[in-house]
Amino acid sequence: METLHLVPGDSAAESLRAALGADTSDDPVGPVQAYPDDLGMGPLRPDDPATRAQWWQTVLPHRRLEGIPSDGLTLTQSLTPTAFWERADAAGHLVVWFSTAAQHELAFFHAICDRLQDRPFDMVQVPGPVGARHPEEFVPLLADARPVADIERRAARAAWQRLKQENATFRVATPAGLVSAPEDHYDAALLDTAGPGGTALAVVVGTVMATMNVPDSPLYWRIAALVKSGALIADGPLVSNGEHAIRTKIKRA
Repeated sequence: METLHLVPGDSAAESLRAALGADTSDDPVGPVQAYPDDLGMGPLRPDDPATRAQWWQTVLPHRRLEGIPSDGLTLTQSLTPTAFWERADAAGHLVVWFSTAAQHELAFFHAICDRLQDRPFDMVQVPGPVGARHPEEFVPLLADARPVADIERRAARAAWQRLKQENATFRVATPAGLVSAPEDHYDAALLDTAGPGGTALAVVVGTVMATMNVPDSPLYWRIAALVKSGALIADGPLVSNGEHAIRTKIKRA
């Protein structure tokens, strides 16, 4: 019976493949499949990859998106979302890795429970983000795999249905679980960090990333919106030749 490990990102997938000693000479994915999207942000309804791909194009305008498969935008090096689910459906035994500390990982687990419904699978709940783990840290965690409990599955499915119904821009991890947040959720932190005197763009983004546990892409998107609205003033380009102009300084208006 084939065992397929499902993880919430490519960084985790690469580390877990190394920990397993997986032979990827014939199959670059091997026994580990990363989900190719960040479900901690973006629309959840309508439930189709094309809707999310269109949203990501607004968040990542500097990224070349030509040739997006009809299945939707593949943010990672993995398969498209439809191909991900097809491989999961074909696998004999699934092991799902996630952490409750990172919103995209917990959202991934909720989506897995919702999609698989009553299908049995094992889970490994990691203390701290899975994507931050080194290969040697995965080895002892392999022994922590256990069947998902029915109460856990039901709770995750109910939470995911609620989040889909709310359909907010962001999902945020809290001690009580994931909560929905509007698109301006990180704006106050960005404005406070920029301050009135001017702060380097990279410093603003890095500070808010660290304090609020959020990827950089939505922060650059929100900074661009704040500059456009006049709430922030930038002394240079926010995007240059496909890369962020990290020496640009921004300040509150």
